[in-house]
Amino acid sequence: MSSTNPDSMDRERLGGKFWIGLVLAAIACGLGAILAFALFGFAWAAWGLIGAIIAFVALAAAAAWAMDRRSRRRWS
Repeated sequence: MSSTNPDSMDRERLGGKFWIGLVLAAIACGLGAILAFALFGFAWAAWGLIGAIIAFVALAAAAAWAMDRRSRRRWS
């Protein structure tokens, strides 16, 4: 059974901080996607499809290696 007390209704709403954070996260994801597509497009134009794929796999492998090394150092 739900209450119609206005005070309890206000506590259930999401605050402005949540919505600002959500909007900022969406903008950050959009800018990140634009940057990723632009970099992939430039790599494709310079080296072709196979070269762009190789470059991004190498970047992903380097990032994974760095994160793994940092995690190993933290837990050792």
